[in-house]
Amino acid sequence: MRDSLRDDYMLVRIEPPFGDERIGPEDVDTLILSTRLMPHSLYPITSWPVHVYVTRVVEPAILKALEFKKEEVQLLAWGTIFETLKDAEEVAKRFRRAS
Repeated sequence: MRDSLRDDYMLVRIEPPFGDERIGPEDVDTLILSTRLMPHSLYPITSWPVHVYVTRVVEPAILKALEFKKEEVQLLAWGTIFETLKDAEEVAKRFRRAS
């Protein structure tokens, strides 16, 4: 996917979908990811973990066009992609111990 600034967005589907009253009544199962830190890229991922912006689709037509404008998406969060589930679980354990 692309916008006027970059062409390295990743369209992902998540299972199970999630709901959030801040963004509306429908469940979200499609997100757009983009790297937060330069010079990292999602194509290809060369080092792990990858810190990303997590954005939701506001205008469904962009899913066919694969191109969007700022007002057609909504930034939800910052996130991290790990190479394996085990890597993600190890980081989660460290956060649980710290709290």
